[in-house]
Amino acid sequence: MKQLQKHLIIILVMGIMLAAALIGGISTFTFREISSNDNRAIMKSIQQTDMEELNDTLRVTAQTVNALTASYADIVPDDLSLLKDPEFLSAYEDKTENLGYHLLSENFKIASLYYRLSPELTNNPQAGYTVARSADGISVLKLTPVNLHKFDEDDMNHVGWYYVPVSRKEPTWLPPYYNTMMGGQCISYVRPIYKGDTLIGIVGADIDFDEFCKRINNMTAYESGFAVLFGPRGDLLFDGNRSVHIPQETSTRSWTPPVTASPRATRITRTVSSWKAARSKMACVWPSSSRKRN
Repeated sequence: MKQLQKHLIIILVMGIMLAAALIGGISTFTFREISSNDNRAIMKSIQQTDMEELNDTLRVTAQTVNALTASYADIVPDDLSLLKDPEFLSAYEDKTENLGYHLLSENFKIASLYYRLSPELTNNPQAGYTVARSADGISVLKLTPVNLHKFDEDDMNHVGWYYVPVSRKEPTWLPPYYNTMMGGQCISYVRPIYKGDTLIGIVGADIDFDEFCKRINNMTAYESGFAVLFGPRGDLLFDGNRSVHIPQETSTRSWTPPVTASPRATRITRTVSSWKAARSKMACVWPSSSRKRN
């Protein structure tokens, strides 16, 4: 009888231990699931606030260029040979510049606007206009247009904003590059204008990429989570000098980067694309020391 009682006690103890292990496992799984859900909720919050603000800058830039393109296309003279007449060209430039100047004065998200006419059409490599926001970001300046014949067509920093979209014959988002006229890193959106099959010129706008990166740098999650920006091929465009290493692998639409970051970085979560036209990706790196505070 005592032997039977002993076996029953052992079975009961084992049952209690098994139940405790199961409860502990379920609790751990639930805790991890809650933690993961919290991370996703925070990323969603970043996407809906900071990301939407960045998207709005890109959206407004494209809308402004598209609107200018439509307006300028309507006032292109039927007789294109008139654009070779210096007097007619000067009046045409003034008319188009006034609209660009007004739009830039009202839009603080854009660094510069320009309408450049085809040198072949006008016999003038500086035909058109360029207006840009001043260094203080308040006033708008009328700049001397770049001489398109002064630089090689593949000189991205000086004239890439003209020749790249012209060669593609379609609206183009240019990746970050050093714009010599602006004196800093820019993102440009440019649309060619055609009358039939004849190139009239291009309309473009620049965004200050340095300012864009400052806003990305201010995105945070928990105490030390931060945002980074990837290009369409998985190239790291901005990491805030945090030494995030990204293997050079080709990107796809559903690409999730296998990140090897700083020794503390253990998780990376990708949000919706911010630079939609170029299919760039925003990501937030979550160092292992990050913890949600009550």
